[in-house]
Amino acid sequence: MHFFIDNLQLTEQSIADSFGIEDINQNLFKVTTEFQLTTKAKTFACQDGMIIIQQSTIDEGLVNIMLKPRKSLNISLSSVKYYIYRGVSKDSLFINDKIIPNSQAPENSFLKRIWQEVAGLRIDFDLPDYPDPTLGSFGYDNDLLNDLEIEKIFNNSQSNTFPIYVKEGEWIGNFEANKKIGFEVILENDNLEIPSFNNQINLEYLRKQNHVIDVSGLTGFEKRAKQELALSYIDPCAFFGLHYDVGVNISVFLANTKTIENKKQAELYNELLDKFHNRNKVYLDIRSENGYSYNFYKNYKDVNNKNIKMEGESLTYETDSWPILILDSPNKDKINLNLRIDDNLKPILFSENRELYDNYNNSCFIDDTKLLNENPTDWSKDIALKFPLTDIKNVSYYAKLYYYRQENTTHHRNASLKSQPTFNAIFCPINLDKIADNNNEFQHLIFSENLFSKGILPNIDIKFSYGAEAGVYWDASRILFYTKAVFKNERIGKFFNNTINSNNGFDLEGNFNKTSFLSSRISLNVNILQETVSSNVYEEVKVLDIIQNKNSTGAIEDLICFGITKTEFSELKNITGFTDFHHRYIYLEELENSPFTDKYGIDFRKYEIKTQGLDDDGKSLIKGSDNPIFVYSQNGLVFASKEFAKDYEDFTKEKYFALFLQFLNINPKTTWTQFASWFIEGALDYNNSFDVTFAGDLSNIMYDLKVANSNNTLNQLEINWPNWQKIKQNIKNAFADNIHSGAKVVKTFYDEIIGNPYVNNTVSIVVLNIYIDELRNEIKQSTNINKDTMNWDDLFKIWLFELSRPTFPNDKINFTWDSNVINGSNIYNPDTNAVYNFPKGNPSMLSDIKKGLLNGAFNEGNTMNRYFKYDFAELYATLSDKNIGIQMLGSYDTKATVISKSGNVAVIKFFISNILGWESATRFVQTKEGTIGVIKDKRIHDGLHLGGNLKNTYTWTEIVTY
Repeated sequence: MHFFIDNLQLTEQSIADSFGIEDINQNLFKVTTEFQLTTKAKTFACQDGMIIIQQSTIDEGLVNIMLKPRKSLNISLSSVKYYIYRGVSKDSLFINDKIIPNSQAPENSFLKRIWQEVAGLRIDFDLPDYPDPTLGSFGYDNDLLNDLEIEKIFNNSQSNTFPIYVKEGEWIGNFEANKKIGFEVILENDNLEIPSFNNQINLEYLRKQNHVIDVSGLTGFEKRAKQELALSYIDPCAFFGLHYDVGVNISVFLANTKTIENKKQAELYNELLDKFHNRNKVYLDIRSENGYSYNFYKNYKDVNNKNIKMEGESLTYETDSWPILILDSPNKDKINLNLRIDDNLKPILFSENRELYDNYNNSCFIDDTKLLNENPTDWSKDIALKFPLTDIKNVSYYAKLYYYRQENTTHHRNASLKSQPTFNAIFCPINLDKIADNNNEFQHLIFSENLFSKGILPNIDIKFSYGAEAGVYWDASRILFYTKAVFKNERIGKFFNNTINSNNGFDLEGNFNKTSFLSSRISLNVNILQETVSSNVYEEVKVLDIIQNKNSTGAIEDLICFGITKTEFSELKNITGFTDFHHRYIYLEELENSPFTDKYGIDFRKYEIKTQGLDDDGKSLIKGSDNPIFVYSQNGLVFASKEFAKDYEDFTKEKYFALFLQFLNINPKTTWTQFASWFIEGALDYNNSFDVTFAGDLSNIMYDLKVANSNNTLNQLEINWPNWQKIKQNIKNAFADNIHSGAKVVKTFYDEIIGNPYVNNTVSIVVLNIYIDELRNEIKQSTNINKDTMNWDDLFKIWLFELSRPTFPNDKINFTWDSNVINGSNIYNPDTNAVYNFPKGNPSMLSDIKKGLLNGAFNEGNTMNRYFKYDFAELYATLSDKNIGIQMLGSYDTKATVISKSGNVAVIKFFISNILGWESATRFVQTKEGTIGVIKDKRIHDGLHLGGNLKNTYTWTEIVTY
């Protein structure tokens, strides 16, 4: 995290310019933090991300910049959606409606890097006429209409206007002298999407001087609902205060030299926060179920309408009617609070920030056994929260907690939502604007709030509970909601057998959907039932169940899914009677007499889907469609409508046999064993025409080898073998497409040779190696074997086709900082593919390195090791990022050594040693099972001349400030 401005140029902030409720008019909540500067000040990117620049509406000489970060924070806080810099000098970026030319771009600036990259493109790709960047390539276009959503630029859907990448800490422009400047931090919060509140994040929003939430003229429920918008923002002072222990970086310039210094604890307060008016304010943000504020549903109050105690004093949870408690200079490092019980007879408290709690066994949860007194009727026990303190003053801080209910009660108030009969309301809201939008490139949405899932699965009388991620995937015709365990609390203790030969997962269309964990890590069983519709009349229903979950531990309760069609989803959304000021949720109402039994005695459960929300008076409402919609389930893990599940097939080998007969008609030399190993257990896809062609050619070459072995005519294959030429061309075409396709076909070829008893013999291998060596020489012509300029694709081919000799003695490549694969030059996406950006263990060792440097435990000559385990979470992340590097390395150990240490700066040497073998190759090849089975590693030129072990080391140094 980098500070947003040159901190030395910040002026003392007035109360009128500070974040929060306006002093004069308490109907206004100001979300832009402003400063009246007296001198020009450099502006810095807080995180890596994409930016767009827009003209300010108040001054032709100013622009506003929005930064959308690409990575999550290293603190316990909901992700930041945007940073906004208001009042940046236009001439620090543009001159005469053009980007500042290279000759005038300051050293160590964002602009200078852009020009250097343009120059590199012109040289490296021999494109001397490659055009200069335009204003549109910086997201700047005054002709775009005010109501254009910001995301329509960030998703590259505009023809001439695009976002541009910035690196954390880059100098991106200057705030103007003698001008009022603003800075804003917007959190991921789906309340921003409610159109009635006129708070859309569009170009009009970005172009204005500041933003204020205005509830003037509103009363009652509508006012209360709009005030929730304040929770979508965070005071930048408190935001940086959350980095009290990890620190915030600043840039220090001396002539043309830039150094980075990290400010934490007292230095952070005294040098970065001291100019903020709110430097001692502590924000207490308590949420109820579904992410609304603690008392949004007005169900907590004593006889005096008080609903929270602070240090024994009864208060109302609000600040001037806004739904957040702002404590002004409490000057305490620990605060005791009590919450109301009322209709929440079994509460549970949750926070992502475990450091916030005082003595609760390092858990995210404080459950009812610790919250309730022996005979609870009104208040909880004391809840002790910790806050940073410096010089007896509180550092501005933000504490977010969720006060969930674990069960409904008989006197449940009519203003709050009901939980499901057997488990809590668990799926994300259905009225989020982007759900089912096929213009959304990724067709995936994650709800911004942590939901609490608790319940009992059918036939298992053990409760489970966890803090959940709720999301949704969709394609052109179907929608799939899911809830996934993230913060685990109560566990059932039962797990899937993840070693079985699984079936397919969910099969939504689209490349992004096919790489999701719901497709590649989940296995479904399809039960075909005969439901009774009347006497002796039955109707086929397919019921889906999860039988395998290779995410995390594989606990059976960790994933719950809900699938309906888009038509059914539209019917749910169109149910009338609900207010637009509150989210609407799925409510599953089990039918009377459920579970039912089908014609053949198979039990199943049936539910009517209803919508739950609030009406215009703010009272809870549950209502179904005029044409009832039903979903079916057996084990309580998948709820799917008949139409959603109707096209799912039980992909057993018997089902595939029909496809085999179709394949056999064209490729009569193929055996069932081959077909099954390629298309069922293996990586080939029968719906992919290239894969089908390759499989046909592979069956021909295997038949040739089998016949030649039987007739002792293998030597004749050396003279003329046309089927090999087809396989060779297939391999070359696959690599021309991408490295994953190449890995897939070569792995299938290698498996077939090694696993076929008719072919895996010395004479056949010798003959095959003649042809493989011929292919190797052709591949070598298009492969860069220079260790400093090669990229990951080159390294993969050097390993796969055993090209290391004689260039690299002992089959070992030693990469240093001069190598592209370490420093990131001329490789795809250096943010994820440069070794120096790779994770330094999980968790990263960097914080421990800085801690050791600071406390004197890590000195010159000392070393530290940290292991990075490459499990499925990392695999899925790297597939999404196209991070070829980490896929090749897999799990690895990083060694850090202190070379020198002076002041608050140290030079650290990092070292990674890795062996590329067949185990590495399998990480490029995905099947219905995830990654395919590992082949035993071998030495180069042993056996088949493919994929011999290649050792590679990576050595580089970094400057670390502490």
